Amino acid sequence: MITFIIGGIRSGKSKFACQMAEEKGGKNKGVVYIATCVPFDDETQERVKKHKDSRPKEWLVIEEPRDLERVLLTIHEGSIVLIECLTFWVSNLLLDGKGYEDICQSIAELVDVLKGISSDVIIVSNEVGLGGISPNKLARLFTDIMGETNQLIGSVADEVYAVIAGIPVRIK
Repeated sequence: MITFIIGGIRSGKSKFACQMAEEKGGKNKGVVYIATCVPFDDETQERVKKHKDSRPKEWLVIEEPRDLERVLLTIHEGSIVLIECLTFWVSNLLLDGKGYEDICQSIAELVDVLKGISSDVIIVSNEVGLGGISPNKLARLFTDIMGETNQLIGSVADEVYAVIAGIPVRIK
């Protein structure tokens, strides 16, 4: 089962995703948390620390900023997988110099892997398309790719939640 959770920055989506993973994981299944953030500055390092401190210590944490497909294929069948988040993943690929077509190929490969594994997967992403169009070319490219990514993941997900002001709303 694929569950997709989307929302704005500080919307409560991470908290909701962690609660869902904990409920699904229980004591019999392990939760595998795949972290995609690369903390480049002090503020981001502090955000990562807060996220780490808020998660149960028994969760297996895999830090993988780029190769989600490979990591997903190594996870024990029946685990609960929480990917946080697609926004950082796409950012990392862009900062590595990958272009639109290459990133779209990575997204398609990720979707193929998601369809083929038997673990429950919870995927977190930011909704970045609610603001205006940026005058910055890289920001426009990022927003376009995230829009495509979120639409594709939403289309293959069994459940989709939007989290607004800390309130999860099931939309699929």
